[in-house]
Amino acid sequence: MVECTHGSTEDAPELVNLVEAIEQRVWFLYVDGASNPGGSGADILLWSPEGHKIEYALSFAFTAKNNEVGNEALANGLSLVNAFGAKHIHIRSDS
Repeated sequence: MVECTHGSTEDAPELVNLVEAIEQRVWFLYVDGASNPGGSGADILLWSPEGHKIEYALSFAFTAKNNEVGNEALANGLSLVNAFGAKHIHIRSDS
């Protein structure tokens, strides 16, 4: 036999604080893009809250300026972050 009772709302802050702590796990996204007459590309580095490192190197099949390549790197990095379900992100870019 199990007895279940509904706790008062005074018990809720502990649960809320736990949920906030889990949700505030910060991911770090670093993006860098470069363009020259020989082509354009970008590097994406993503660090998880647990310290896992995910690296991507992108090569673009279009001519672009440095800022455009940086924007593409950021867009691709944000897609990657979204795929992992990250909620809190610190982003670093030179663009």
